[in-house]
Amino acid sequence: MKKAISHLSDDKKKEMKVALNSAMSESNKALKSGTFLRSPIIKRLNKINDTGMKYDVMELCYDVMAADGKADKNEITELNQIGTALKLDNKELEKIRDMRMIDLSGSIDENDDPQTLLGIDATWSKPKVKSHLMNEFKKWNSRLNSSSEKKDREHAQRMLDLIGEERKKL
Repeated sequence: MKKAISHLSDDKKKEMKVALNSAMSESNKALKSGTFLRSPIIKRLNKINDTGMKYDVMELCYDVMAADGKADKNEITELNQIGTALKLDNKELEKIRDMRMIDLSGSIDENDDPQTLLGIDATWSKPKVKSHLMNEFKKWNSRLNSSSEKKDREHAQRMLDLIGEERKKL
């Protein structure tokens, strides 16, 4: 939220901060009570048709997903559905997801669903999965070889291991 209002004048910042805090509070209550509906929000965002804002929303959603240090299959599925509903480019969403997944590299374990972590849709045909895995391999292999950060290299290696495991299943 700070990023979203950083360009505003001080008076507008205060006004917007109150409005945003109120919206967060109302959304939190709706989530807890089970009455939260995402479709009206998605419809409004699509009506506004500000692609930059939509990507900001997705970045925020991925930040929320990563806040607990885990990438739950249901969370990733939900985020994929939101991205599709917002009519955003899958490649751009993949970049956002990958950046957040690096922060979770220490928490990826054998209980995590490899297909979800690799962005594989269960409805895809084998050839499509193979093609996707090849693209994922190229991406993560490049990151493994080009990254100077130990954490990034470890994450890339774990993703390559997951790709290999999924490839064996085909």
